[in-house]
Amino acid sequence: MDVIAKSAFGIDVDAQRDNSSPFIKYAKEIFSITITNPKLLVVLMFPNTVQRLEKIFKFQFLFPEGEKFFKDVLRAMIAERQQNPKKVNPDFLQLLINAISEQVEKSDVDKDIIHEEISSGKRVKLTELEMMSQSFLFLIAGYETTATTLHFALYLLALHPEIQDRVVDEINTVVGEANEMSYDHIGKLTYLEQVINETLRMFVPVSRIDRSCTKDTTVNGMTIPKGCIVSVPVWVIHYDPELYPDPQKFDPERFSPEEKASRDPLAYLPFGYGPRNCIGMRFAQLELRMALAYLVKNFKFTPCEQTEKMPIKLNLVGLTKPASPILLTVEKRNE
Repeated sequence: MDVIAKSAFGIDVDAQRDNSSPFIKYAKEIFSITITNPKLLVVLMFPNTVQRLEKIFKFQFLFPEGEKFFKDVLRAMIAERQQNPKKVNPDFLQLLINAISEQVEKSDVDKDIIHEEISSGKRVKLTELEMMSQSFLFLIAGYETTATTLHFALYLLALHPEIQDRVVDEINTVVGEANEMSYDHIGKLTYLEQVINETLRMFVPVSRIDRSCTKDTTVNGMTIPKGCIVSVPVWVIHYDPELYPDPQKFDPERFSPEEKASRDPLAYLPFGYGPRNCIGMRFAQLELRMALAYLVKNFKFTPCEQTEKMPIKLNLVGLTKPASPILLTVEKRNE
């Protein structure tokens, strides 16, 4: 929560020690909702009806207080930054504010993000509503997903000490005697990246992705009409033995440069793909590498008597998470 508040919105909140902040209060309210919540079920079953009623009667069906708070905060921050444009704010909100203006210099296009207009050199101008929606999504999608992935990564490393030792050796080699890990250091931790990728393959945060077809499309002789909802079974793809032999095995070598090059990129979808992929993908990847590198460099993780063996029981309602807390033994490494 602290990382997202600071990196996305430039707000300092002390989520570890201070629960009185309204930012934390309303964020927790959003995160606590479950798939069995009656209001959420109504929204999922009748999304168009709820949307029309909200417009007609001007009310918010889900999180009325929370949405008003975040909208008010974002509007105030946007107005303040637009009035003081000389101040540099290197955060997600500032990138979105820059995207409102058509006078921003063209930036490099990320080769892993496919978008027809961007790849052709055009700018995509955001509206205020789109900007606020993306900010809200960044908060919702970036919190529990990253924390749970770290949870699973440490569990897998604890069960595979030889892989954990290799990660530690790589970190020590790359970082050397430096007191802190830099952005350049993190970019060179290639085996750590393989470990994270394999963790996301085995425990993908979102087990299914739905997309709306915007025009009549034919794929391999099958016609998908405009307006049809296409559901992509990510979990099934990640455990397809033809793509990943012995899929229940934790094997970071599946994501070596050679192995990745031999597979279709759509065989791996923890962040979705194309113009509608996860807006926080790069941020999440950096956050995962940095946090995991610091943890494994300074602490050794091993199973304890209460540690559940593989295959672990999961709760797949909503985001993928363990059915019960994962318990490990943690020891400080010798300096």
